[in-house]
Amino acid sequence: MDLNLAVIAGTLAAPPEIRTFDSGARLARYLVAVRSTEPRKRVDVVPVVEWDPPADFDDETVDRGDRVWIAATVQRRFWSGSEGRRSRLEVVAHHVEFPDPEVEPEAEDSCTGSSLLGMRRVQVASATQLAADAGAAVADAGGNAVDAAIGATITSMCTEIGIIAPAASGFLTIWPAGGDPVVIDGYAEMPGRGLDPDRFGRGADRVEITYGGHTETIVGWGSVATPGVFAAFEEAHRAFGAIPWSDVLEPAIRIVAAGCPVTESSAEYLDHAHRAIFGWSPESYAITHHEDGTPLGANDHLHIPGLARTLRQIADRGARDLYEGELGGAISTAVLAGGGILTAEDLS
Repeated sequence: MDLNLAVIAGTLAAPPEIRTFDSGARLARYLVAVRSTEPRKRVDVVPVVEWDPPADFDDETVDRGDRVWIAATVQRRFWSGSEGRRSRLEVVAHHVEFPDPEVEPEAEDSCTGSSLLGMRRVQVASATQLAADAGAAVADAGGNAVDAAIGATITSMCTEIGIIAPAASGFLTIWPAGGDPVVIDGYAEMPGRGLDPDRFGRGADRVEITYGGHTETIVGWGSVATPGVFAAFEEAHRAFGAIPWSDVLEPAIRIVAAGCPVTESSAEYLDHAHRAIFGWSPESYAITHHEDGTPLGANDHLHIPGLARTLRQIADRGARDLYEGELGGAISTAVLAGGGILTAEDLS
């Protein structure tokens, strides 16, 4: 999932500049001082633009030194000049908030001590509307930026079939305001602990697909690695989240339970890979194909039996159940029975 989201918590380095154009449009320009401690102590000044700020906002509303929170995206602006066509990156604000100066920064978020993570408004950018809606729903329930990002990503993992999957892996990078950046390792791991080495390399087939021009991959139970992302999600939530873990997963659970339309990107992937990637298993074949054997296309209804129930169990019991609980035991048993090498020791 691609995210274009900049969340800035700092102070104004100068009074804002307000311009009004002949068209009636208004533009506010801010210079925001952001302090960081890593890799060394320093202060950066970030220029930010906001189109059409509130009508009652002017350059006397706030002043240099006032604290500011900004949710923005990074965009490239093009223009033509005497040196030809030029461009530059701009931070374009979609929401600007000036917190109450009477409230101490440490008190703004009792969960994290960070004004960045405790913003009352969160902006979500995602590859699909469903994932963005899920992140927004988490924010509406009181979640902060970390909660919303987790909720949106889980939804993406469960609805963009072929592009990403629930047993995924990855890294989470979180940079709290006034703190050091944190990277949580949720990458996949090679399984097979406790097994005879002769078991390795079995239960899998190498296949070729035309997706992306030409791709080679491995399918089958022997291709299943130790998934890490849900453990990383829960660790991030434990350290930085603002609402209960179950509330973070709730929007994804509801979407998966109802089913969802196949995305354009998933439809393209299935068109190239439906037989090779999903045809080896009767269960995955039934999920991704019509009765006549053709793959699901864009906007066809996708429903994965049992996935909502699985997510509910993770929501109620925590991600640990996916590793050391009932879910982890069921996954390991199925993988081993199919010729794979994911053991209970790998998941513990």
